[in-house]
Amino acid sequence: MNLVKSSFVDNVRLDIVGLIERAKKDKEAIVTAATFGPITLLALASSTLLAVLVSYSIYLKDGMAMIALALLGSVSILAHIGLYSRVRLAEYKEKDRVVPKSDVVIVYPNGTFQIISCDEEIARKLFIETEQCVYKIRNGNVYRVLAMVATLMLMFGVICLANAVPRLQFAFACAMIALNAAHWIVAALPEHYHWDLRTFKVKEIEQWATERYSQALWTVIASTGTTRWVRSANIAPDSQAWDDWLEEAQNHLDPGKRPDFTNGKMVDPLWDCQAALSRLLSKYESLDDVPSLHPSKTIERDEDKSVSRPKQTESMQPKPEQSAT
Repeated sequence: MNLVKSSFVDNVRLDIVGLIERAKKDKEAIVTAATFGPITLLALASSTLLAVLVSYSIYLKDGMAMIALALLGSVSILAHIGLYSRVRLAEYKEKDRVVPKSDVVIVYPNGTFQIISCDEEIARKLFIETEQCVYKIRNGNVYRVLAMVATLMLMFGVICLANAVPRLQFAFACAMIALNAAHWIVAALPEHYHWDLRTFKVKEIEQWATERYSQALWTVIASTGTTRWVRSANIAPDSQAWDDWLEEAQNHLDPGKRPDFTNGKMVDPLWDCQAALSRLLSKYESLDDVPSLHPSKTIERDEDKSVSRPKQTESMQPKPEQSAT
């Protein structure tokens, strides 16, 4: 569930810092399905279509159509009973303990960063520990029986519908096409339409745009107040130049102070991170003793590559040819 979004448009990284906390301190932070979400509206629309088709079959006095609608309408009910579940997040057992601050940094493959400012409980519930799907029916045999009964009802319902009048068959086909199209549309909607997140309070603190990865990384470091997480997460390349760059970045931080942003750019702390990185990369690139996959720039002398060969002197006479006897 993406509670805070970031994007990458026209080679510009749009990174966002968000705050997530409990909406009410005395209420547990949980995630449930939205009560009046798209799925609920789709279920109401499906029930309305079923009622219309049943009324139409009664009007036409078609008994086979009524049996088909009763069987096919009960299939989804049995299937949903077997799949009824709820989401259970990680439990923070020591609720009376003072919860420390635990910011979360998310790095996307396109180079954008997302910072979630929260406490340890929220971090564990939403980002660190895996959520569980707890089913109402936990007995596997009961679930298989429900699935078997639903399958049989579907088969007999299709057989009964084949014996209904053509007008009802056409009406049922139109209803099924409309419901399938509606299910595809609902599945394509963003996730926040389907989930009830009222127990969480989400707030966007600031947003910035950068064109270079080093600038975005320095802004995130200044926002978190430390470079310790960069090495543990393998965010920066593993080289001496980047190690020195991270050390300089740590020295330019002001502990306990949040950075200041103006028009989407960080103005405090002020440090030319790109110039520092270019300087360090040039410094270590000019050293010959740094291990590298590239060939060394040192030009070897000809005498080092030459191979000593014995010189032929006048005393070395060729061997006389053997004459045939």
